[in-house]
Amino acid sequence: MKLPKEVKFILETLEEKGYEAYVVGGAVRDSLLGLEPFDFDLTTNAMPDEIIKTFNKKVDHIYKIGKDFGTISLVINGKKIEVTTFRTDGEYLDYRRPEKIEFSKKLVDDLKRRDFTINALCFNKEYIDLVGGL
Repeated sequence: MKLPKEVKFILETLEEKGYEAYVVGGAVRDSLLGLEPFDFDLTTNAMPDEIIKTFNKKVDHIYKIGKDFGTISLVINGKKIEVTTFRTDGEYLDYRRPEKIEFSKKLVDDLKRRDFTINALCFNKEYIDLVGGL
């Protein structure tokens, strides 16, 4: 999978700090389907405050609006990349946001919560399929 330099920078920076990090969701799906991904989402075992601390003064802007749900948006060279902490979701009463979330240290917990198994595929140096998405 060909990754933009901004995505590589985020993955490598998190790994240098001792965290796991993966591209997940639509970008992985599109790549496997032979389409060029345009929207990159990452998942990590770094907590939201750790993500903020890691990228403070290393990116153009940090949006914290999704912090309560584990999502920090990093802007690099005009590209916004969402980085979300591994989590499990509670019930979706409004079909959009879970009533509660719990952070996890396990990748598989995060992958199991995704809407379709193909969107639960992830990538970091190789494709990873822990839930039968292929």
